[in-house]
Amino acid sequence: MPVYSFSTYSNTDLGRPSGSIATGTFTVSGPPSVMEVQDDDGIFDDESPHGGQTLDTSQQVLSTNFDGIYSAGQVVRSVYRYEVTNNTTGETGYAYLIRIHTGTDPSSPGGQDGDYYNAFSIDVSAGDSITLSSGNYVGQTPFSNLVVCFTKGTGILTDKGERAVESLQAGDMVATRDNGYQQLRWIGKKTIVANSDVAPILFKQGVLGNHKDLLVSPNHRMMIESASADLLFAEHEVLVPAKHLLGNSGITKLVGGFVTYVHMLFDKHEIVFANGSPSESFYPGTEALDALEKPSKDEILGLFPELAGTGQSTAYADTARICLKEYEAKVLMNFDGLPC
Repeated sequence: MPVYSFSTYSNTDLGRPSGSIATGTFTVSGPPSVMEVQDDDGIFDDESPHGGQTLDTSQQVLSTNFDGIYSAGQVVRSVYRYEVTNNTTGETGYAYLIRIHTGTDPSSPGGQDGDYYNAFSIDVSAGDSITLSSGNYVGQTPFSNLVVCFTKGTGILTDKGERAVESLQAGDMVATRDNGYQQLRWIGKKTIVANSDVAPILFKQGVLGNHKDLLVSPNHRMMIESASADLLFAEHEVLVPAKHLLGNSGITKLVGGFVTYVHMLFDKHEIVFANGSPSESFYPGTEALDALEKPSKDEILGLFPELAGTGQSTAYADTARICLKEYEAKVLMNFDGLPC
């Protein structure tokens, strides 16, 4: 059965009392939590027939444990809709109030379990001021209307503590595993439709030491630390593309909606910390550069003109760790599974 994934913020994340459906202006805090819902029809249904809505009494449950509180199988429903304005970005759209029920039987789901959660049809991130207005009980919406974002709220460790990646600028000092705090030379963003080959990979909380759910692009390389890697590749720490880790528990691909990818470039390839998990910075190889839009590529070539000819530079001759190919990653995973 299909699984639909989207970003959510609890009422607490919005500074709104738990259980409240109040309108007003709120400031978003904290990163989003990715909710995964198993459903057979692609429509996030309500719990009541207001406005001629159809009801789903046989499906629509959490497909995985959620936010460290809720369990797979609990019934979930979209019960309310607001008009929303992101006062920080100027975008307008809709917000949907989500109820998680105590039960697992959609025909008799029981009462509400814990806080309300909020999903949006527009980008919303930590620090944004949003206004919710014109609420009504017609909460039904296609799952495809709900946003999945990589950039919004992903925490990057810096000299000022963990900061949302979207707040970083060139010149900021970012913590690296090998070389202390390094100056960020360039940061780029791109929003795309999350179709098959470019759909983000979700690492659930704790899978790679990450303290919150983490979304990365399929080719983004995660650092794996393992005694088995020592034995197999003579390296204790290796880099593995996220897509080669699919099939391990807690790692899934999220297809549908839109995703915003962020690239961080330093003077050399670095290991940084995203939501506490070590992973690579942007490596400007030929293929990676060619995938960028022209203004972004021109910016990087202005910083590293030697890349314009061969696609190589002295600083970027080597990656921060050896990079495993797909078959090598499979050997490592089959040897002793995914280290946490």
